[in-house]
Amino acid sequence: MYTDGHDVTVTDLTLHVRNNHYRLEGITRHGVSIIKPNRVLVLALIGAGLLSFIAGLSNSVQSSSFVMSAFTIQLGLKQLIIFAGTIIFLTGIVLLIIQKEKYGVQIVTAEGEKQVLISPRKEYVSMIVEALNKAFIGTLKKGGKSEERPSNLKMAVSPR
Repeated sequence: MYTDGHDVTVTDLTLHVRNNHYRLEGITRHGVSIIKPNRVLVLALIGAGLLSFIAGLSNSVQSSSFVMSAFTIQLGLKQLIIFAGTIIFLTGIVLLIIQKEKYGVQIVTAEGEKQVLISPRKEYVSMIVEALNKAFIGTLKKGGKSEERPSNLKMAVSPR
């Protein structure tokens, strides 16, 4: 038996994750899945910031009488576009750096694939999958119904 003391318990018969219960005999495969962050918005921010910066440096922006004053600094339209582009670009870079992969405990049942738990900690997810492996091996040793399903023992890591 495995428990993390909070949300997850693995016994010889069931997997409990929060308020969901899965019978081991209903799980045909299980494993760790890698969930990559969606970086489309962040890359769009970086691109928009870069385009704005380049537009401010080029002659595509006409000088106008627009002047913005903040404290003792006065910015014309070109300088404002360059400053905004730089801020947007740097924000995108910071967001790109802080986005991390997440890891999931993935099971396959008759109902389909499910991510029963998602965590940023790979070790935590690996411990749960290892506990499931031990529970399935224990079921096999006891001569349970899982004997005809040796594929239960491990599922390949699949990126998402």
